[in-house]
Amino acid sequence: MSTAQPTVAAVRLVLTVDLTRPYSSHRDVARDLREQCRRSIDCDTVIVRLGADAVRHNVDLGKSIAAEFFLTARSIEVHTPAGNVLGPIIHAEVARYVRLFTDDYARQTAGQAAGHPPV
Repeated sequence: MSTAQPTVAAVRLVLTVDLTRPYSSHRDVARDLREQCRRSIDCDTVIVRLGADAVRHNVDLGKSIAAEFFLTARSIEVHTPAGNVLGPIIHAEVARYVRLFTDDYARQTAGQAAGHPPV
């Protein structure tokens, strides 16, 4: 007879954004990202899957991904096609913008808490 106590399983909400379809422009990628994230909720992790066309049309993609999720996800995973040299650049942009947006948000909320109007 086992006397081990059962443990509560960790339950995490993971959202997946799929940007792997064919795109002809950055606007198409941005529109698809916005559409998929329109009703996003707080989650533990968001996984953003980028296809070759999304990576190729990457103008501001890192910034857009960071803006969508810096407040709602504990972690952001960016999955890019293997061998694509722009994938690591987009990943680095997401990380940089998450830091910038988080710092800016912290400054704004600290100012509001101290009674200063938002900038």
